[in-house]
Amino acid sequence: MLNIIRISLIVLVFSVFITTRTLAGTIELPKTGQITSFVTGDDGDIQAGVAWPNPRFHDNRDGTMTDNLTGLMWLKDADCFGETIWDAAVSKANLLANGSCGLSDNSTERSWRLPNINELESLVNIEMSNSAEWLNNQGFCECLTQLVLVVYY
Repeated sequence: MLNIIRISLIVLVFSVFITTRTLAGTIELPKTGQITSFVTGDDGDIQAGVAWPNPRFHDNRDGTMTDNLTGLMWLKDADCFGETIWDAAVSKANLLANGSCGLSDNSTERSWRLPNINELESLVNIEMSNSAEWLNNQGFCECLTQLVLVVYY
């Protein structure tokens, strides 16, 4: 098991090294949202990254919300599919279209996809003890009472 972890780390480091050498330009990462500092050098202290726009989200009034920080568009009804397993969620996302889940955006089947883990984590506000409640206050509806992000490998 330890050898597998070491190999994975080597592959990860090698991939990052190759990627950083072959990509042109730079990216600007957003701030984490943490403004309270608990120790010198933490996110609350350093405040590195791109400032969040105000407002963070825009209600498109068609069943979608646009994240003004990332440019991603999200379903306003965060619980449209309910609790479901991954394969079923992929199928439901592929079938998602205008007229379902409160959408009136003229989208068609296969216009939507599930977010990856980085996109999901972009919704987390580190400063808040309950990101789901924070998202509800931003205009989303039916977010779970406690947002739980599942890391998949």
